[in-house]
Amino acid sequence: MSAVLGALLVTAMAGLCLAALAGAAIRDDARARLASALAGGGGAAALAVAGGIAIFGTTAGWEPFSGFGLGAGGFSADRLTGLFLCLAGIAAAPLLVAGSARGPKAGGRLAAALRPLLVALVAAVYLADNVFVFLAAWEVAVIAMFALVAARYPDPRASGAAGLLITLSKLGGGAIAAGFLLLAARAGSFSFAELGSLGPQLGSATRSACFLLFLAGFGVKAAIVPLQAWLPPAYGEADADSGGVLAAVALNVAFYGMIRTWFGFLGEPATWWAVVALLAGGITALLGILGGILQTRLRAFIAYSSIENAGLIVTGLGVALMGAAEREPGLLGLGLVAASFQIGAHAIAKAGLFAASASVIEAAGSDEMDRLGGLWRALPLAALGALSGAAALSALPPFGGFASEWLTLEGLMQGFRVPGTGAHLAMALAGALLALTAGLAALAFVRAIGIAFAGMPREPGRRPARDAPARRAALAFLGLGSLALGVAAPWVVEVLERGLAGVGGEAAFGRVARPGWLIEPGYPGFASISPTALALALAAFAAGLWALRALLRARARGRTVPVWASGVAAGGGRAQYTATGYANMTRVIFNAVYRIRPRVRIHGDERFPERISLSRDEPRIFDAAWLYRPVISAFMWAAERVRPIQAGYLGLYLLYLALALVALLVVVPRL
Repeated sequence: MSAVLGALLVTAMAGLCLAALAGAAIRDDARARLASALAGGGGAAALAVAGGIAIFGTTAGWEPFSGFGLGAGGFSADRLTGLFLCLAGIAAAPLLVAGSARGPKAGGRLAAALRPLLVALVAAVYLADNVFVFLAAWEVAVIAMFALVAARYPDPRASGAAGLLITLSKLGGGAIAAGFLLLAARAGSFSFAELGSLGPQLGSATRSACFLLFLAGFGVKAAIVPLQAWLPPAYGEADADSGGVLAAVALNVAFYGMIRTWFGFLGEPATWWAVVALLAGGITALLGILGGILQTRLRAFIAYSSIENAGLIVTGLGVALMGAAEREPGLLGLGLVAASFQIGAHAIAKAGLFAASASVIEAAGSDEMDRLGGLWRALPLAALGALSGAAALSALPPFGGFASEWLTLEGLMQGFRVPGTGAHLAMALAGALLALTAGLAALAFVRAIGIAFAGMPREPGRRPARDAPARRAALAFLGLGSLALGVAAPWVVEVLERGLAGVGGEAAFGRVARPGWLIEPGYPGFASISPTALALALAAFAAGLWALRALLRARARGRTVPVWASGVAAGGGRAQYTATGYANMTRVIFNAVYRIRPRVRIHGDERFPERISLSRDEPRIFDAAWLYRPVISAFMWAAERVRPIQAGYLGLYLLYLALALVALLVVVPRL
C-alpha cells in the first residue's frame, strides 16, 4: 500500500506542476485553460486521496538528501501529514478549477501559474521530515505567497501588501528556524522522527523557549494578534481566486506546525503554555471579528474572519495543551479534535466565500458592499455558496462550523477538571470571549451576505454577468462540502482522531466519537449531541413549513401587494442600509475597544463656514504598525550607522572576511 501512496503523491505533485506550466501559458485559449483546470484539479484530488490513505496508517518515505550531510529524513507521510494533505487537496481542487474558468484576471499568467505551485509547496511542507527540508520548503512557499500577492505590481497597494507579508514572514521564519535549531542542537538530530523521541527528554527551560519561538513563528503565519498586520492587505490585494488559495490552503501550514511541534516534539507542556495559548486565541478571535465588522469591502471582511477563526483554532489547541499539562487525556483529545475540525470547517467555508467573491467581482466589477445588492438573482450559486460558508463560520447548524465550535466551547466549560485558579480563569475567560465572538460573527455575516446578495441592486444600470460552468460547479461542491461536514460530524470526528493519534497518543482518542450518530466532549455523561439527527430534524421542519406555506397560499383569496420596506421600492436601492450604517450599533457598543475619534473640519470662516467635513480615524488596535514602528526605526538607525563600512573596496571586504574567520576560530573551540 505504501507504493500506492507514493505513486499518488508523485502524481499529485506532477499534476500541480503541469497546472502551473499550463497557467503560465494561458492567454485566451480555452484548451490551455481546460488543461490547467484538469491538471490542477486532478493533482489536488490525488493529494486528497493520498492523504486519506495515510490517515488510516499507511506510511511512505523518501530520503533524497541523506548524502548531503543534512541527517536522516527527507520526505515522509504519516497520519498527521495525511490529515492535512487530505484537507489541502479537498479545498484546493475546486479553487484551482474555478480559477481557470475564465482565464487569468488580476495578476495575469503569473497568478494562474503560482496558485497550483503554492499548493504543491504547501504539500512539500507537510511532507518534510527533516529540519532543513522543512525550512527550505517553508521559505519557498513564503516566496510564492509574496509573488502571488505582488502579481498586480506596479499597483502600489499590492506591492505594499506583498512587502509587509514578506517582511513579517521572514521574521516569523527566523523564529521558527531558531526554535528548530535550538531543539536540534540539544537533541543532537535534525530528523523529525528522532526529535519526536528525544525532544520530550530535554529540560523544561529549553522546551519552554522552543514553545515561545514556535508560537511567535507560526503565529505570524496564522495571523495571531498582534502579528496579523499582513493578512488583511494580502487577502484584499491578491485576486479573489488567489486569496482563496491563501486562506483555505496556505494558512493551514501554521496550524500544522503548531500541532507537529507542540505535541510531537516538546513533550509534556507546562500549564502556562496552555494559558498563553488560550488567552492569545480568545483575544485574537474577538478582535478579528470586531475588525471585520468595520470593513466595507467583501474580501477585507473575509480576511478578518480568517483572523477570528485562527483565534478559535489556537483556543482549541490551548484546551489540548491544558489537558496534556494536567494529564487529562480527555481534554487533550477533545482540544485536538475541536481545533482540527475548526481547521477543516474554516478551509472549506473560506474557499467557498472566496470563490463567491470572485464571482461577485467578475459580475459587478467591485467587492465594495455599498455598490452591491440583489446579486442572488444573477448569481444564485454564488449566493448559496456564500450563504453556506457564512453559516458554517457563524456556527449555525447543521453546517461544519457548528460542531467544531460546540466542541471547543464544551472543552472550555470543563475547566473544573484541571487544578489551579489560573487555569480555571484562563479557560473561563477564553470561553466568554469565544461566546461573544460567536454572536458577533453571526451579526457580521448577516451584514456582509445580506448587503451583497439580498435586497435591491444599488447600481441598477449594471447587469451582472453569469458565472462560467466550472465556477458554478466549484461553488456547488464547496457549499455542499460545508453542509456535509456538519451532517457527517460523527464520522468526521472518527477520521480526525485517526489522523491525530500520532501526536496525541492513542489514550487520548476514541473519546469524542461514539458509536452511532453521537459526539461527546471527551468524557461520557458530560454532554453529547447528534449533528446528523439535528440536520434531519431541521430538514423535516423546513419541509413542513414549506408545505404549510404552499397550502396557505393555495387557499388565500386576498390580493397580493408589495411588502412595505421603509420606502425602498420607491426610493431605489440607495434607500437601503449601508454596510457602515448596519454596523454602527456595534461601533457604539464596542467603542471602548475601537476608540474611534471623529474629526470635524470647518472650511472657511468658523462663524459662516463654506463646508464642514467629518472623518473618523481607523482604530489603532487593528493597525499593528504602531507595534512594529519602533523596531523598524531601530533597524533603520542601526543601518545608518553601519552603512559607512560599505565603502565598495574589495580589499576592505576581504579584511572583514578575515576578521570574521579569526573570530570564529577563537570562539568556536571555546563553545
